[in-house]
Amino acid sequence: DSGVHAENQVASFRSSVSFQEAEWQYSANCILPRDIAVRKFSMVTDDFDPINDSIGKIYRYRLWLGHCTFPFVRSFIWTVPRDIDLKCLSEQARVYVGLHDFTSFCSVDSDAATKVREIYAVKIDVRDPLIDIWVMGRGFLKQMVRILVGTLVDIAMGKKTPGSIPQILSERRREAAGQTAPAQGLTLVKILYDEIPDLESVIEEASRGYCLKV
Repeated sequence: DSGVHAENQVASFRSSVSFQEAEWQYSANCILPRDIAVRKFSMVTDDFDPINDSIGKIYRYRLWLGHCTFPFVRSFIWTVPRDIDLKCLSEQARVYVGLHDFTSFCSVDSDAATKVREIYAVKIDVRDPLIDIWVMGRGFLKQMVRILVGTLVDIAMGKKTPGSIPQILSERRREAAGQTAPAQGLTLVKILYDEIPDLESVIEEASRGYCLKV
């Protein structure tokens, strides 16, 4: 998804060269473009598949209330009006949790065999003027998180009737949902392989790390 960020992307490859983690990491980061960096190399089993072995993903979408004059964050946020209804935003976000057919929240050019996906948890973390929308799920469709967020914003701004998400889900057509949120506000935070964590603990850990502070 062009324009979207990733803090922890996972890739795998085979090599006949003797494994040297520090040397490989240094060499890779010397030749990669500056907006990509390898954080870690690890040995895995021969049958490991970074896509099929995943049991979930965690995304974070960042909203900024009002006009942003902070140049360091402009490439990572979507600015929305300050008078957006945050209570409505939080209440409506909970409706996404569960197993649903997300056809209405999928790009029309998706070639996914099924549009049924499971959302484990959604959390709204308010740190005025920064609003983080955290979404953890088993898997996601093309532009799904961006459409989920765009629809929430439309409802919270009064462009759609509150409580319309169940109806949007049932219609199973892209036109029923709201706008697609801009790509730059979305970040893939983590791919899950071993267990499904408590999302609150992930948010707390992120707040202590190198993520944006305001």
